[in-house]
Amino acid sequence: KDKIDDACKGAKKTLDVLKRSWIAAGGYTLLRFYSTFCPHAFMDHIYSNSGAKFTLFLSNVPGFLKPVYYAGKPATRFFSLVTGSGNIATGINIVSMTETCQICITSDDS
Repeated sequence: KDKIDDACKGAKKTLDVLKRSWIAAGGYTLLRFYSTFCPHAFMDHIYSNSGAKFTLFLSNVPGFLKPVYYAGKPATRFFSLVTGSGNIATGINIVSMTETCQICITSDDS
């Protein structure tokens, strides 16, 4: 259990650095630009083919930093559904919440 905790803390530290970098802001800015200024047919083509070359999707979702209470009891789990565009067969989502880490895996038959 200690090795998993250390690995989760290390992964969280690395991903926190990435979240604060210009890479995330740049990707979001490009997405907004293309969805606003590109023709609709061109964007449909991009979206329909975006997952054609990939079989795996990986995401990190930051959760609550402090305990959240629901009906007077602290929430101990956070459920997330991994989704991706195109023909992505497997999705892995890492959710961190109040000093814990949860890994969600979604897959289809292909």
